[in-house]
Amino acid sequence: MNGCSKTQFHNTTEFLIVFMLLLISQFTIAQQKQQLQSKKQYLLQEVDEAEKILLKKRKDKVGTEKILYSINKKVLARQTLIKNLQYEAQKIESEISATTNNINRLNKNIKVLKEEYATMILSAYKNRNEFSYWYFLFSSSDFNSLIKRLQYLRQYTDYRENQYQLLKKNIAKLEQEKQEQEQQQQQQQKVIEQEVQQRKKLQKEKQEQDDLVAKIGKEAKGLQQKIEAKRKAAQKLETEIAAIIRREIEAAKSKTKGVKNVKPADYLAATPEAKALSNKFESNRGKLPWPVDKGYISKKYGKSKHPYLKYIETNNNGINIATNKNATVKTIFSGEVANVLFNPGFQAAIIIRHGKYFTVYGNIKEAVVKTGDKVSIGQKIGVVYTDDVENKTEVHLEIWNGSTKMNPAYWVAK
Repeated sequence: MNGCSKTQFHNTTEFLIVFMLLLISQFTIAQQKQQLQSKKQYLLQEVDEAEKILLKKRKDKVGTEKILYSINKKVLARQTLIKNLQYEAQKIESEISATTNNINRLNKNIKVLKEEYATMILSAYKNRNEFSYWYFLFSSSDFNSLIKRLQYLRQYTDYRENQYQLLKKNIAKLEQEKQEQEQQQQQQQKVIEQEVQQRKKLQKEKQEQDDLVAKIGKEAKGLQQKIEAKRKAAQKLETEIAAIIRREIEAAKSKTKGVKNVKPADYLAATPEAKALSNKFESNRGKLPWPVDKGYISKKYGKSKHPYLKYIETNNNGINIATNKNATVKTIFSGEVANVLFNPGFQAAIIIRHGKYFTVYGNIKEAVVKTGDKVSIGQKIGVVYTDDVENKTEVHLEIWNGSTKMNPAYWVAK
């Protein structure tokens, strides 16, 4: 390969390498930016949703605890959004850096190409006399030498044209890179401004958060009294349920005098009918319907720390399901009403027996069944109670296996 061809090959190869590296870099960064922008939109929606919920709670004049809970959720969502914006700004900075490197590389290539092209033009100018061209050809020593010189002149002409086109491509690419860099800088500035706005909002929310925590601290004594009252109400309900179950066991035992060597609770499923009902209830574990048409679990089963008064621990014998006002409460399985109790902390509580299993429905303001009634699955048994002071509408659900409490979340459909 002669000198012209080697230089041409080198410049073309370098241009292609730069171009390929640029494409790969831009593709990777574009993917990352798209992912970040998609996440940003999701986080913005999450913040907006948290804001709507908070505004509604303020409008409904709910308690300080619920307001603080909503603010905490909004603060967490906004902090995540700010981190996303920071990461997006970093990615754009990397993109700008990569573009700057490409611009520098292209400038270097253009400089070399211009120098080479200028040398060729100057050489062509000095040898512009046609005689020189023909003299170069016909001064060949033989025919083969003539052909080689002709090929060389053609290669030189092609090379000069290729160098010119390559120079044009580099210049065009340079202009494109400069435009992209300007767009990237504008985009980065926009993201930085968004981050500044979000930080200002976060600062206000954190101040409000601190104010509410301080307010709750002042209200701690009143909250403790409320929690203690509810704890006593729950304990009283548990005692009453346990007493009713013991009576049911004794009644079942008196009807099955021939059965021996069984645990007390097993008397509840000693008859064929009770056993069949118990087995059917068990087979529907994880598939039982909810006691209300719409709702979500607002308080889980078991022990839990108070969200703000960390030194206070509460215990829930079932689950609480938040639902709409005046929602209908339905049975989650067929059975017989064992009792209807009234407890100030849980309003009316309906206990239904399903063989050796019992379901308890608390916080009922209107019970439409009575002790001894046979009920079918999905049958209306009452209407849920709404606490107007706390603006809370919840139905309390418990499941007992004999005298053992179970977690209802494992029994109802997911």
